[in-house]
Amino acid sequence: MINDKDIWAEIDAIFVLPARQAGDLDTHQFVCKYGGTETSARRRMEKLVATGDWQFVLVADETSTTKKRKIIRKTKL
Repeated sequence: MINDKDIWAEIDAIFVLPARQAGDLDTHQFVCKYGGTETSARRRMEKLVATGDWQFVLVADETSTTKKRKIIRKTKL
């Protein structure tokens, strides 16, 4: 039997975004480091994700107008 706690935990996993962690990188940081545009920063991020060593994660970010931000995070080895 499924209880209310399990149901809400499952719903939270869908709607509540994880917090940003140390080492997470966003497009703004790539632009500051390498110059270029947001588009070129996204391309660099996509190349890193394609290696399998990084992954895209949507995280909560209070500094964003949408309160969320797409970042890349190093995958656990």
